[in-house]
Amino acid sequence: MGHSNIWNSHPKTYGPGSRTCRVCGNPHGLIRKYGLMCCRQCFRSNAKEIGFIKVQNIPHLANFIFPCTLLEIRELDLSNLPNISDAGVLLLAKTRILIFELRMRRCPLLGDTSVMALASMQVDKTVWHDSRLRLLDLFNYGAITQLTFRWFKKPYFPRLRWLGITGSVNRDMVDALARSRPFLHVACRGEKLGTDQWDHLDDVYMQDLDSKIKTRP
Repeated sequence: MGHSNIWNSHPKTYGPGSRTCRVCGNPHGLIRKYGLMCCRQCFRSNAKEIGFIKVQNIPHLANFIFPCTLLEIRELDLSNLPNISDAGVLLLAKTRILIFELRMRRCPLLGDTSVMALASMQVDKTVWHDSRLRLLDLFNYGAITQLTFRWFKKPYFPRLRWLGITGSVNRDMVDALARSRPFLHVACRGEKLGTDQWDHLDDVYMQDLDSKIKTRP
């Protein structure tokens, strides 16, 4: 199949929330025909290179994840999906795909099990607790309990910098978490979270963390 035929395949948009390719600037999304999952202009298929994968509405999470051959997802937005359950997040964790930003706002069926799965997610066959999550937004999440907060303590989520939770949680638990993890920014009022404003001290902390993880036996 020639390049011209691939280009003319449909659809030419990735869907709500899609972005332009970071390499060539192509705004027309991915070629999904025949499972290619590559940029329509430069034909790159590595998510780290194209960088425009952002999902805002997935009716069936498993149908999206399991055909996927990606190694990284920079932003994954599963907010406002009333039918997504802990089982769906468990499927996501089993893929071992590196996720940097995960938003799950207003998902009423999710609970402790989802946080536990993300906290203990294996990114390869030998390394545990090496989650790459830097942002986790759980505002108006189904259930935030004391058990949930235990999974936010060290050594889980070692790279987590931004955490969004509902404002109705126990304030003492939030304060205790802030004291134990001073580099973690906790938002309780539905604020927009972002990872592009880290200061120099954060960069030093992340470099030190990377060196410790690489030398871990």
